[in-house]
Amino acid sequence: MERVSEIIREKGASTALIIGVFVFWELFCLMAGISDILLPRPTQIIAALIQYWPAIWPHTWQTLYTTIVGFGIGVVIGLLLGILIGSSKLAYDTAYPLLVGFSSIPKVAVVPIFVLWYGAGTVPAILTAM
Repeated sequence: MERVSEIIREKGASTALIIGVFVFWELFCLMAGISDILLPRPTQIIAALIQYWPAIWPHTWQTLYTTIVGFGIGVVIGLLLGILIGSSKLAYDTAYPLLVGFSSIPKVAVVPIFVLWYGAGTVPAILTAM
């Protein structure tokens, strides 16, 4: 029971901080007369999200789809490569330098190359999610 109250206290503190930041942001924008173009208030952002949700939803779904498919393919390929590399010393010695080299390349640096090769669309997004 003590652990439950500790978790509630921790989550409550985090939630209160987040709400406090948004309240401060809203009040600061109102009191300081900050332009909506420069820094829109949280309530305006939520209103715009609700207003434009029908236009946003298809893009949200597409992003979720490509992320899940890319993650799934990446898990399968990673698992198979991990089994192969882990079961053979020769495979490990061969693949390790490549894995280290490829892991040092930021994903955002590869995205333009994927777009040039495959065009703008689902394929580069899935490859990036892998």
